[in-house]
Amino acid sequence: MMHLIPPGLVGCRPVASRPHLILLTTAILFSIVISANAVIIDFEDIPTTGPGTGGQTVVSDQYKGLGVTFNSPVAIDYSLDFGISGFAHSPTRAVESCYSKEFCRTPVEMSFAGPVRYLRLWAGQRHSLRIPKIVRLQAYDELGSLVGSDERTMGPSDYPIPISIPLEVTSAAYPISRAEVSYAPDGNGQFDNVGLAVDDVEFGVNQMPVVRLMSSSESPLAAGTTVTFAAEASDPEGDPLKFWFVLDDNTVRGESGDSSWTWRPTQEDVGDHVLTVWVTDDLESSSASMDITVQPNSPPSILSIQMDPKSPIVGSSATFTVQASDPEGDPMEFAFRLDQVPVSGWSADNIWSWTPSGGDAGDHILEAIVRDGFSGDEYVSAARSFKVDTIEEPATVAVEVPDEQPPSTFDSRPWIFGGAVGAAILASSIWRRFRKGSGSSSGGRSSVQTSEPKPPKPKPSFKAHGDRGRSRVDPEGAIDVVAEMRMRLVADSGVQMSEGGGPDIVGEELE
Repeated sequence: MMHLIPPGLVGCRPVASRPHLILLTTAILFSIVISANAVIIDFEDIPTTGPGTGGQTVVSDQYKGLGVTFNSPVAIDYSLDFGISGFAHSPTRAVESCYSKEFCRTPVEMSFAGPVRYLRLWAGQRHSLRIPKIVRLQAYDELGSLVGSDERTMGPSDYPIPISIPLEVTSAAYPISRAEVSYAPDGNGQFDNVGLAVDDVEFGVNQMPVVRLMSSSESPLAAGTTVTFAAEASDPEGDPLKFWFVLDDNTVRGESGDSSWTWRPTQEDVGDHVLTVWVTDDLESSSASMDITVQPNSPPSILSIQMDPKSPIVGSSATFTVQASDPEGDPMEFAFRLDQVPVSGWSADNIWSWTPSGGDAGDHILEAIVRDGFSGDEYVSAARSFKVDTIEEPATVAVEVPDEQPPSTFDSRPWIFGGAVGAAILASSIWRRFRKGSGSSSGGRSSVQTSEPKPPKPKPSFKAHGDRGRSRVDPEGAIDVVAEMRMRLVADSGVQMSEGGGPDIVGEELE
């Protein structure tokens, strides 16, 4: 809310609910009142002698240091020249555009050095007005476009009209660059400003936002480091702010309400940089900068890919472990691809487990991929080939025991070759003694151990039948003894079925 100031009150000006600093002195050059963003000029400091009419001074650039220049109106001391008590607003001097015929045709014009958010002044008439006149304040932006105006009617009056009529223009969207005060022109566009007086010109200079730039990581940065830069900004008038970021004179993020920017430099960004954040309140802009150094990042190295077991088997779990190191000791992330197909995402786990199914038997290639926390999209990889084996079903061998005397050896050469093999013999009856070992049957079951392979022997005394056991009853009721031998071939043992002969089967009973 604007408060009118009683005539004659020197040096004290309320400024629209903003804190202000009051300067009271008789010795300073300018008698003004400045608030956080307001300047008031009351013309009381203008000398009483000068080139103007009546010994007054032409007002031009005396207030340039305060951000405003005038188009040469004249300051008049009404208390001396006219003796009009209480006419001037504060308290004796004011300016007029008309101290000669030429200036009577010219408005009081003000030009501002910086963007002005509002302009307020007081107008009056130093002599009587026979007809009413409209006094008008018009404000323009730097392009000359009208951004606001205010007007009041003065007169008619048989006496001078005190300088007490307020005129004000506020422009939040576009700053005021220039303003004019005059009576409205006549029908021919001519001005007649005789007697128009202006005092206490007050304008609010826009204050730039205040900003500082902060970083989530200190410089120098390793290439691949993700860093976020944040601007902390405030505006004295509380205006909404917009930000944009410039890296080495290149705009990396355009104007927006977001006060942060995230960057992940690569190896190509190694070197020195300058990041600048700009902030604007749509009237003025300010900035803050930060020096950034990006250092190269060395990638990790893969030392080995270990498998357990070394020969995976269908249906059994296999574990793959990657051993890697990083020159800077950075934390590493791992991923795996099997036969060029991703089988895991990025994680800190350097182990991958897999249980192959029946369709996975055969050759495969496992690729291990490693990156450190600063590699970005860059990584190193290594591969290892391996084979998944299948599990053979147990082989079944049937051995027929004839009616003759029991033999002392079992010959399995037609089916088994290479290495030692364990077997279990199931039969309805079996002899308890063997030539190269002793044994007996308990519950129709006995265990034997084979020896290492030997050269082929003469025709064995037992005939073996594959796949199943069988029995035979002769006319006298004697029972042929049939034994079944089941063998599981172990992949790493080297045992395989062959027609070429094999070991002798000897053994003894297991208690």
